[in-house]
Amino acid sequence: METDFDGTIVAHPDTDVVDTILGRVRPLLPHYATMAAEEYGRRFQDYARLSPAAFESVIESSFANLRALVEAIKSEAERPAFNSVSWERIGAIRMRQGISIESLMRSYNVWGRFAWAMFLSQIRRDDRRELETLLYISARLFWHIENATGSMAAGFIREAQSTWSNRELTRNSLVDALITGKLDGGALSAEPYGKDLASSYVAIAMLPRRAGAAQSPSLEDHVRRVYQIATRIRSDHRAFAGVRDSSVFLLWPVDDAVGQKTLGPVARELAERFSTMGVGVGAAHPGLEDVRLSFEEAQEASHIAVALDTGEPLSFNDLRLERLARSSGLIQEMSRDALGPLLEYERRRPSALVDTLRAYIDAGGNISGAAESMFVHANTVIYRLKRIAEITGLDPRESRGLLVLSLSLLAYQIGTDRPGTEG
Repeated sequence: METDFDGTIVAHPDTDVVDTILGRVRPLLPHYATMAAEEYGRRFQDYARLSPAAFESVIESSFANLRALVEAIKSEAERPAFNSVSWERIGAIRMRQGISIESLMRSYNVWGRFAWAMFLSQIRRDDRRELETLLYISARLFWHIENATGSMAAGFIREAQSTWSNRELTRNSLVDALITGKLDGGALSAEPYGKDLASSYVAIAMLPRRAGAAQSPSLEDHVRRVYQIATRIRSDHRAFAGVRDSSVFLLWPVDDAVGQKTLGPVARELAERFSTMGVGVGAAHPGLEDVRLSFEEAQEASHIAVALDTGEPLSFNDLRLERLARSSGLIQEMSRDALGPLLEYERRRPSALVDTLRAYIDAGGNISGAAESMFVHANTVIYRLKRIAEITGLDPRESRGLLVLSLSLLAYQIGTDRPGTEG
């Protein structure tokens, strides 16, 4: 039996064997569809930030994909029927949900691996006919992925073109070139925006503080609101807004006194207007080639703003300690050693020790200030600090203990490797 990945089958396998394998697989379709969709959420931020209702549609399309694959495998036609309209519709929906086309395509690779694993789990390796049929199944799987991804990409692009006018598409192309550093003469001279480009920009990035927070309204609606705020503050249309990697961003021109003076106010207004999002501000770099660097810095600052759950815009240049705590493996290790026992104690016996430590640090080591912020007596704070010292071996009332615990708590707040979360 010869197979070709375009879906053409020279010799169809034994129909009874195909039916037998499909009979084993069909009950597993909902389970594998859900597992594949959940893996999207773990791998891709775009999917992780979908609302629960929107994520249900992802599971449904994953299930529909598996059903369509089963029908293609069952078909004896050389080229099975394929309803491209359905997959184009999925592509359009993902675009409206704020999923990037890169995440959409990569998620389909994940789906393909789960589909393949499902069939592998149901093949009897000691049966030569079933192993031969597995080759046939692999050809149909590749055929389905090729057709589905092509159709979804077409639907995604068509929706993008219908959502944005030609003027806005030109603008988006220029913005994409700026934040990726892939500038060329054509982008720089593109009408109507090329002639209005500033010579340098600072990026402001906004990231949802809770999953699904940016979906009502959609990310695209957020972009329009951001641009309206920008043009109200300065009307020369040299600011640019867009969406990338689940972040809504604004590129603010800073090549003149007006831009430099209004950077702070526009960042604060965005933080006020978009209260469910963490706002980060990149550094200023001369030249358009380094807009990409400012954008990456703004993204990192917005991630820290989300981790700290602050409503204030955070500037990249003011976050050296936070960036160090976030990136240093040594500080993360110290955080695990210092806070692990305390977090484990609190898990077994809730006692507000971590909250007391945070209040004490925020109060600059002042017991009365910590007590006031927690609405407890100063003696309660003193007792809890003693318990913290007993449990961790680090006394927050001493300079070294306070330093280690402060850095450890900061690393815990903003780090991905949090101590004491096992089990």
